[in-house]
Amino acid sequence: MAEENVKVSEEVSVGDEDLGASAEAHAEAGVEVTDSSVSAEAEVGASAEAHAGTTQGGVDLEAEASVEAEAHASGSAEVTDTDVSAEAEVGASVE
Repeated sequence: MAEENVKVSEEVSVGDEDLGASAEAHAEAGVEVTDSSVSAEAEVGASAEAHAGTTQGGVDLEAEASVEAEAHASGSAEVTDTDVSAEAEVGASVE
């Protein structure tokens, strides 16, 4: 049996509590192989956020915006003496 996984992630932020932004991205992949089967998975995602705030005349004013997106895929196959089976799945989301 052989198994391999890889993960990568990066995050960046600028600004302070009054005015700022941040972004994050990640990716992950894995595969597993045995004598009779193979499976693989992959996922990628990213997010971003921005904010601004100030105080005018004793009133706090704040605004925020954010977005997230993610996609994933997986698949597997198995072979036996009497059967061959396979399946796959793909998905995505945005918020």
